[in-house]
Amino acid sequence: MHLKELVGKHIEFFKSKERRVRLKEFLTPDDGENAILEKMLAVVFNVPDVNCISFLLAHFNAFAQGDDTIEKELARLGGTKTTQ
Repeated sequence: MHLKELVGKHIEFFKSKERRVRLKEFLTPDDGENAILEKMLAVVFNVPDVNCISFLLAHFNAFAQGDDTIEKELARLGGTKTTQ
């Protein structure tokens, strides 16, 4: 997938200047689609590094505190479905 297609598929993510700026901090010239998607998750989870453990810990911590911000953001950006 080309970068233009990736942006089009995840346009809601890229509408936010703050998310674009944070993503740019993570990107390297040789990043492929999967690496970019993982770095987008790091931005959504607001973690300093790109790995599943950080994502899970951030999500678990938010859940334990009753904070559904991450879950709502993932749902809004097309990353998951929530039940109401």
